[in-house]
Amino acid sequence: MSVQLILYPQNYNGTYSFTSTPVLNQYVADGNFNTGINNATSTSNSFPSNYALLNSVAISAWRSFRSTGGTYSSVTAPSITSAGLNLYSNASSFSSSGVYQLISNLTSGACYELKITVTGTAGTLTLGNTKQNTWIVDGTLYKNLGGSWTSLGTPTGTLTHTFTAGASQEVLVLDYKNLDGSTIVISSVSITECPATATLVY
Repeated sequence: MSVQLILYPQNYNGTYSFTSTPVLNQYVADGNFNTGINNATSTSNSFPSNYALLNSVAISAWRSFRSTGGTYSSVTAPSITSAGLNLYSNASSFSSSGVYQLISNLTSGACYELKITVTGTAGTLTLGNTKQNTWIVDGTLYKNLGGSWTSLGTPTGTLTHTFTAGASQEVLVLDYKNLDGSTIVISSVSITECPATATLVY
């Protein structure tokens, strides 16, 4: 006895379709904060993140900064625990603390998506160096992600930001400002190509 296999089309006009989802690259080193902070900068400069970026150049690992007085009040240095990256704030006046990292192998003109998973209830998380969008260290030009800084708002939940790269290397800067003594915990940071799906019809 023979068996005949009959395949029926998925619709009535003789075509079928499927959706292909591309594999996305990850551009953030140690996005889950497993290996610690490479170097910490403490400063009373009016722009703590800018001072750190000029004096402890961004590399492909996390570096941190914190204010110690002046325009921004003194605050505990960022730390890493099993829950993730902890960014602290002064209890009575605005402080600034954060981390930064060089993001490499970007394609100029391409779209990228930044995702930050964070637990917090107050304050503002800023993306980028607010003093200047580009800066030079030892003859090398550095720039903010997408060429400019932006406020990500209250640091809670999953924060998503898309940007278009203007160079193959740009700098990710996260700057937490607050004045109520609270702490935010960032459990993950990722940068991938902007998601896209293509539906193929045959």
